[in-house]
Amino acid sequence: MLGYQRLTNDKLRIFLGLGALFVTTAFIVIGVQKHVAQNQDAARLADIRSLLNAAKNQQVDNEGDYLENIENAAPGVLYLIGTSSEDCARSCIGLQTNSACLDLSTLSSTGYLQEIPFDPAHGDPRQTGYYLIRKATEELEIGACQSSSEQKLSVSR
Repeated sequence: MLGYQRLTNDKLRIFLGLGALFVTTAFIVIGVQKHVAQNQDAARLADIRSLLNAAKNQQVDNEGDYLENIENAAPGVLYLIGTSSEDCARSCIGLQTNSACLDLSTLSSTGYLQEIPFDPAHGDPRQTGYYLIRKATEELEIGACQSSSEQKLSVSR
């Protein structure tokens, strides 16, 4: 009878040990995922700030005139930034983007940016995952279509 009880206690210890290992692993994975998401949002914010700074520096250097593609953008319309000439109409921050992407590659070819940045998780040069809105007041808003948090990532000036 004592041998049977010992076997049961051994199984219980193994089961509890494996359970504790599983819970610990789950906490580590969740922590890593949260850290990765925070890093992606930090990269997104740095990207949209660099895009806005480049557009504004180009405007200052050209006596107040924006880059031609920005100048031709309709005020108040949300444009996905990218080089694609099709499939740019998609949902971004809960709004529909214009059907044509807004190509800002001239900012890199003229030296204002080394390259056009794109979203670390969902973007590429054709569709960066970032948007631009030129407001009627000539203010620009540049932001990320997606965020790892509930917070909208955008900058304007």
